[in-house]
Amino acid sequence: MSKIVIILFVVLFAGLAVYNFSGKDPLRGMAHAPASPEAVLLARARPALTFDLAPGMSLLAKGWCTVRPRSNQSEPGSARVWLALYGHDRGLVVTSVCDGENNWEWLSGEHTAYPVIRSMREDMGKRTLFENLMVLDREHDPFCAGKDKGVCLIYRARLLQEFDHCEVIVEYHEDLPDNLVRDIAFATDYLNAFQTRARKAVHIRLLDKEEAKRMAENMERMETLDKGISRQLLARWTGEMHRKGQL
Repeated sequence: MSKIVIILFVVLFAGLAVYNFSGKDPLRGMAHAPASPEAVLLARARPALTFDLAPGMSLLAKGWCTVRPRSNQSEPGSARVWLALYGHDRGLVVTSVCDGENNWEWLSGEHTAYPVIRSMREDMGKRTLFENLMVLDREHDPFCAGKDKGVCLIYRARLLQEFDHCEVIVEYHEDLPDNLVRDIAFATDYLNAFQTRARKAVHIRLLDKEEAKRMAENMERMETLDKGISRQLLARWTGEMHRKGQL
């Protein structure tokens, strides 16, 4: 009799856990900003945030997946990545929220996943936005896989939140003309113009409680990310991790 009671209790507890979990509002999902016709990624973090897009963007893909980024320990890290990709007239925009799992955190904001040709930083109140320009070929760019040749010029902005447990990334991609690939680091005017286009195309926006609440009212859960985007390349793209308290 006691075994039956225990089994019933376990089943009831599991059912309640599933109900409570499924009934809670998602922490990450797609929503509509008041002035945006296109759905954008909304993260109910501390503080909540979303992404502002220039007009004319079209949503290409969205979803979440788990990855195993590099770490400075003997085992890889563990993270869940939420992505929304958009097309623009010159290339691609990437918006992403990456959550460390099981006490894994992201390395400092200055850390870059790839070699950079220009680094900048912008004060966002109590937080710092780290910006980089880089060149990436098709073999290393998870979002350009399948293209035959060429490289992308990429603007990346990265923000750490929740005590380095969460990193937020935006990227702006353009195909780089072949004649500029070799000496792009010295093409100051071209880089300045590119950087200006990137900042106008997409940026991270922190939300106050009231705006976050309004956006969350039409928030939709995200499905698993399409398998066409390599998890291995995406893990490298996110950067490196460390265990909480172990630098």
